[in-house]
Amino acid sequence: MSKKSQKSAVVSYFERVDEEGYICQIEKIEEICAAKLGLKVFNLKRHIQRHHPDIFKTVLEEEQPKNKEDIQDSSTSKQQMLSQYFHSEILPQCFTIKYKKYDSI
Repeated sequence: MSKKSQKSAVVSYFERVDEEGYICQIEKIEEICAAKLGLKVFNLKRHIQRHHPDIFKTVLEEEQPKNKEDIQDSSTSKQQMLSQYFHSEILPQCFTIKYKKYDSI
């Protein structure tokens, strides 16, 4: 899954109010924060980091891979893609075409 299609964990702490932004829904002492922010996830994270540090720690934990297997799966798939490329028919053909020109000299 690409990064663009993944939703950040930070968005769950905000309510989308219109096409221009979000409102913070984190409860402070006896009331909701209600800070209005734009659409950029970076700004939402920065708000939580500055004004709600305990929740920011939770957001960081939620955005980390769940376990080492998730990390290994992504690196394994990259390794498999590289391996398939170098063992495919396309790569050797490119090299043989290039070197055949010099064989006829």
